[in-house]
Amino acid sequence: MNDVEKKWPVELTAYQTSDGQLHASKSWAEHWQDRLDSSARATEMLVSGESLGRALRENGFIFDHESYAPLYEVFSSTKLAIPHWQLRDEPGYSPVTIKPDGSIYVYGNVGSWSGSYGDDCSPADIVRYWEQTKAASRKERR
Repeated sequence: MNDVEKKWPVELTAYQTSDGQLHASKSWAEHWQDRLDSSARATEMLVSGESLGRALRENGFIFDHESYAPLYEVFSSTKLAIPHWQLRDEPGYSPVTIKPDGSIYVYGNVGSWSGSYGDDCSPADIVRYWEQTKAASRKERR
């Protein structure tokens, strides 16, 4: 039977998650809802004063590995220098939320050409920015 012979409209089943997205299978919708719930819990932990590393690990976004150890030094109050976003060397970007894909939304204003700015960063990016921020701070104190 071709499309012309098919009876239109066709009934479809979709599953909606709390963010309004529709999913073709129940299992994918359940998986995505778990990720949404995990990101909400992780963000709440971060905002409540837990380290970014602990919030990410306890909610399944990273595993204990030495490469993520610096994330346990990063909090919502931590200021990161992200050189390609800003015009000054002064740290000013902080982790704000943890997204369902495990990325971290970082936001601040340290003289970027367009004012306040934010974007998603991977945990590995945050490690790199934090290590660069600490190294620059040590260099300034000399």
